[in-house]
Amino acid sequence: MEKFKLNCFEYLEGTKYEKNHWNDLVMDLIDAGIEYFKTLDESKAKDFNNIERNLNEIKTKIGEFPTDYGSRFKTFYGEHFVI
Repeated sequence: MEKFKLNCFEYLEGTKYEKNHWNDLVMDLIDAGIEYFKTLDESKAKDFNNIERNLNEIKTKIGEFPTDYGSRFKTFYGEHFVI
């Protein structure tokens, strides 16, 4: 699963994972997305959405456009696992 997470990170961010605060937040998002699709537990979906919102608030504050992490994660996940 670690390889999947690293590949997913690269898909979402367009760069390889290097340990830092931002990248760790994106990894938390990936973990929450994996947990949601494994369990379909709505609390995991809320976790994912909260992390996505936080990431996009940061992006907006520094002048970057928000990313639709939800759609992008679902697409990547669906290419590797049955949803």
